[in-house]
Amino acid sequence: MAVGAESFRNCGNIDQAIATTIHATQDIMQSFINRTKATDCFDITGCNFMNFSGLIKLGLKTILKGNICFKLAEDWAPNAIESAIKGLSKKPDFNEAPVNCA
Repeated sequence: MAVGAESFRNCGNIDQAIATTIHATQDIMQSFINRTKATDCFDITGCNFMNFSGLIKLGLKTILKGNICFKLAEDWAPNAIESAIKGLSKKPDFNEAPVNCA
């Protein structure tokens, strides 16, 4: 959301802001994939959040090793910010006006 807000603040044109937000978000996601080699929580934590035993497993891992997700977010934050800044500095070309960021 911060990338979208920054994009709308910097761009004078709403269509350009939406396109910039989309491209910046793609850069951020690629940075995350490069860091984790995954986009699915199961692949990152090894826990299935769809059942109770998976939640218990995550709880035990958190108690024994610390919170995996918080640690990942802390370690990745500088790369995420760098990717966001890089993505926001680009002015993408688009043939048609984007409808929305979703």
